Amino acid sequence: MKNYALTASFVVAMLSATAPAHAAFPVYGNPGFQNPATYSVSAGNTGLLRAIFVDKSAGDTSRLGVFVNGADRGLGLNNSTATFGQIHNYGAINAGDSIEYYIFNVSKGLTFRLNSSLNPGGVQHFYREGFSTNAFGFSVTGGFYGAEDLPGGGDLDYNDFRFMSTTGAVPEPATWAMMILGFGLIGGAMRQAKGRQATVRVRYA
Repeated sequence: MKNYALTASFVVAMLSATAPAHAAFPVYGNPGFQNPATYSVSAGNTGLLRAIFVDKSAGDTSRLGVFVNGADRGLGLNNSTATFGQIHNYGAINAGDSIEYYIFNVSKGLTFRLNSSLNPGGVQHFYREGFSTNAFGFSVTGGFYGAEDLPGGGDLDYNDFRFMSTTGAVPEPATWAMMILGFGLIGGAMRQAKGRQATVRVRYA
C-alpha cells in the first residue's frame, strides 16, 4: 500500500511541476487602446479543435464558445472555474474550416465575438497571435488569444480570458496522469518481484 501512496504523490508532484509562470505567454502591447486588428481564422489541419485555459484577470464570469463554419459549437471553458492547462474539446474540424471564438459574459448576459463587426460599436474584444509553447507540459502550436468581456472593451488590456487554441495533437491531462501512474505501478511491481525472488539452495548428496 505504501508503494501506491508514493506513486499517487509522485503523480501530483509531476502534474504540478508542469505549471510555469504565465508570463511566458504573449501580452497585448498597447493596453488602454483598442486592438485595431480584424481576424479571419481558419484551421490549418484536420483534427480536434481544443482550447487550453491560460489565465484571467476579470471580475465577471465568462465562458468561451466557438463558431465553426458559422455553426455554434457551444460553450466550454469558464474563466471563474478553469485552471491553468485545462482543455476543452470542441470536436472534429477539417483543414480550412473557419474558426470564430466568442466570449459569453455570464454575469451580464452579453456575447462578444472575434468578428468585431458583429460587436456593438464594432469594438474588437480579442487579441490574437500565432504561438508555440511547452508551458503546459507538452508541446502545442496554434493561436494564443486574449479577450475582453466587458462592454466597450473594458480596460482594453485583453486579459479577461486568455487561452490557446489548437487543432494539433494534444494529450489530455487524464492521459498523462494515467501514463505516469502506470509507469509508477510497473516500477513498484518490479521492485516487489525482485524482493520476492526465491533463493535456490543446492544440496550435494
